[in-house]
Amino acid sequence: MPYKSIVAKGEVNHFEASADAALSPGHLLEVTATGVTKHSVAAGTASPAFAREDDIIGDAATVQYAAGDNVLYIVPNRGSEIYARVAAGAAAIAIGDYVESAGDGTVQVQGASASTSQAQRQSVVGIALEAVDNSGGATEVFIKLRAL
Repeated sequence: MPYKSIVAKGEVNHFEASADAALSPGHLLEVTATGVTKHSVAAGTASPAFAREDDIIGDAATVQYAAGDNVLYIVPNRGSEIYARVAAGAAAIAIGDYVESAGDGTVQVQGASASTSQAQRQSVVGIALEAVDNSGGATEVFIKLRAL
């Protein structure tokens, strides 16, 4: 399915910043001193900030940003539904699984031992609304999440 928008449903807050490196719509982001980049700490504390498509110039959610480009990104309100990216070869994610950063801008199922510590709770960026098994995949795929 060719995704036109990262935002599926709900309210989101819109921002923009310079891309520190190449990234794509649906990547989980972290803010840096010079702009934004893919979230880089697997299972680390994360704000649910996701790159979105540059629909101002007509780009779909499959068009990548280059380093130095002006990146449009969103922070969804609780309950909003968005599409995030899952890495090639990533473990299966089931409906209802909590997801967190995989450390490369994609999301992964939250680890089994990650349940009660403050840091582990702060790593969750959403709950899966669809099942995705990309364990045999060669490219990133999208997954629909509800922002928490």
